[in-house]
Amino acid sequence: EQLASEAGVKYSKVEDCNNGEVQKKLAVGYIHSDIIEISPQSLGADFEPKCKTFGSEHLHEDAEVRLALAGSGYFEIRTYSDRWVRVHLQEGDLLHLPPGIYHRLQLDDKKYAKFFRLFSEVPIVAYFLSSSCRR
Repeated sequence: EQLASEAGVKYSKVEDCNNGEVQKKLAVGYIHSDIIEISPQSLGADFEPKCKTFGSEHLHEDAEVRLALAGSGYFEIRTYSDRWVRVHLQEGDLLHLPPGIYHRLQLDDKKYAKFFRLFSEVPIVAYFLSSSCRR
């Protein structure tokens, strides 16, 4: 509720999140969906650069919808009042960030997360870093 009022972010819990039928229902109304696995094993040499990109404060021009399927990590979200809120996403957590909200993702000590991602437009990998990241 705090995130909704302070940043327009919606959070909910999804039971049976790894069920394909559940994911199909969530994807209704979205143009594209995929699954991303973030770990040293799945990304190999790209793990550190990807974590640096995800961990840099950035925003997207379209909504960002993420369902944690496995593992865990911290989504840090900058509120409208310029305050950071940290959410520990774990299996079954669904997060919907509206367009234009600065955020970053940090894996926790398990160094593993798997997300079901939903896109309202054709996915374009474009990160708009905040000025604090461009120094």
